[in-house]
Amino acid sequence: MTDKAKNGKLMKMEILSQRSGYSISTIYEYLRNGLLHSPRKEGPTKSRFDSTHLKRLIMIRDFREKEQLTLTEIKKRFETSIDVTQTEFSTEQSIRIQIVDKALALFAKQHLEKTKISDITDALNMGSGTFYRYFKSKEDLFLDCLERLPSVLVPEKAWEEVERETDYIKRLRKRAYAMLNAIPSYIGMLNYAKLALGSEDRKLSEKAAQCLKSLVYPLKKDLQDAISKGRVRKINEDLTAYLLMGIYETFCHSMLIDNTFSVDEGFTIIEDFVKHALYSEMSKKNDENKSSEKYFLTDIDKHKISVHSLRFNENTYLPGRLYQGQLNVHVEDISTVSLIMENDVLKANVLGKTGKIITIQVSADILVSGITDMGQFVVPIEKIRMIDRVK
Repeated sequence: MTDKAKNGKLMKMEILSQRSGYSISTIYEYLRNGLLHSPRKEGPTKSRFDSTHLKRLIMIRDFREKEQLTLTEIKKRFETSIDVTQTEFSTEQSIRIQIVDKALALFAKQHLEKTKISDITDALNMGSGTFYRYFKSKEDLFLDCLERLPSVLVPEKAWEEVERETDYIKRLRKRAYAMLNAIPSYIGMLNYAKLALGSEDRKLSEKAAQCLKSLVYPLKKDLQDAISKGRVRKINEDLTAYLLMGIYETFCHSMLIDNTFSVDEGFTIIEDFVKHALYSEMSKKNDENKSSEKYFLTDIDKHKISVHSLRFNENTYLPGRLYQGQLNVHVEDISTVSLIMENDVLKANVLGKTGKIITIQVSADILVSGITDMGQFVVPIEKIRMIDRVK
């Protein structure tokens, strides 16, 4: 019995969208995140869906509406249950993804033009016959690479981390972190995607457009949510999402050109820009209230002074070393900081709002500042012994 006979009439994405009630962009998101199994390929740009895809979308809606599950929880539910729609094509799809992922890595490393099909098959210890069973040519493969690129740029674990964050700015930062970790490796592929937008090959340009739309869609979705909650003022969501994507990508370029400043320094500037450009009046007032939170600074001579708008080197975070990495603790997450000098190393014991305590190594050159009733107060952190949030 053929697949078509078993699973009913095949349908285009537009028909699946109409029958399921989901937008095309949402269906693409579910495909990218693995919630929905891959469609059947009938050509480089021809994907067809069947009743198993419609059934899966209905199940996702039921899980979300009736059980209030998150997408991550729904995916785990699917993974722990036997689902013939997911396993039917698992082996074939696994090989296809292996080829695409290896091609993406090689295209990014040695460019599309210089990569031969034999380079890909050799790297996978695969015969050319196997390759041609899945792809007609390198150009055919490139179309699949464009489709796969969004999920490679933002790994699943990073998406889960972002999904748990409810604050718009923090969510924006986490999403950007995830993207910036991958963009340097795949910046060449992104450039190819942009070049393909102007291709005379309509199929190629459409695939490239969908690739870039998939990258921008999460930013648009976050904006829509922030606008609905009054966090961001009403604004053109599509255009703003593309502008944000452009900011991230340009920031990545600047770091590749000049790495003398940190990622957090860059994000501090980006966040400041976003707040001034997008925030609603209500959000601005909320941020002003946060900035007005007071702290007691106690110096090494036990003098105590009250300040608000606490900053470290004019930043809204305390930078420090944790194990072999860098940790930046944001002011709004700090409850108490006690500082002690051990063997000429300044250590900060930080108590967070959640009650968690961490110890980081901080530079003695950091300047702590805040606003008092008489003006700005600035002091080297090595002269401070305790920072307490006023409750």
